[in-house]
Amino acid sequence: MTSKNNSEVSIINNKIMGKLWDNLFGVKYILNKNTNELHKTNCNHVYKIREYNKRIVRIKNLTNYFEDNSKLNGCVHCLKEYDDD
Repeated sequence: MTSKNNSEVSIINNKIMGKLWDNLFGVKYILNKNTNELHKTNCNHVYKIREYNKRIVRIKNLTNYFEDNSKLNGCVHCLKEYDDD
């Protein structure tokens, strides 16, 4: 049996804590306050958003979030199923 070094254990613990955090508080997304368009944090188009237009939001249920926010639109690249344009 091999033992894991401290960095491997730390990475595993961080992943577990990240999943717990997401389950408790919701997954992080980036909202463009100027266009009301929502992006996944790893979307290639997030870098185009000016910093003062970026807002980090945590969402537990994406479908409900879009239903509750009718002016919101999903990114055509990362949230195609919520894109209305």
